[in-house]
Amino acid sequence: DKSEAAPEPSSGEREEGSSHKKEKSVLQAKLTKLAIQIGYAGSTIAVLTVAILVIQFCIKTFVLEGHQWKSTCPGGRPGRYFLSSWE
Repeated sequence: DKSEAAPEPSSGEREEGSSHKKEKSVLQAKLTKLAIQIGYAGSTIAVLTVAILVIQFCIKTFVLEGHQWKSTCPGGRPGRYFLSSWE
């Protein structure tokens, strides 16, 4: 008869299954926390990289080469400096 259900696991088996699931969820929580930390670290490194490129460009252009600051840059030099593959 298909209406018969599978036998209930004993209390020892139930506890084992629960603790295994609990360990899995603790591990999952730790992995999620680690993934978030890696994301924050990557974002921080990306922001620092852009800041360093901007500072390097400003020092090279305005201090070493002696160009004056203008609201427009003739020839689109900053664009070519940061996005060298675009024309």
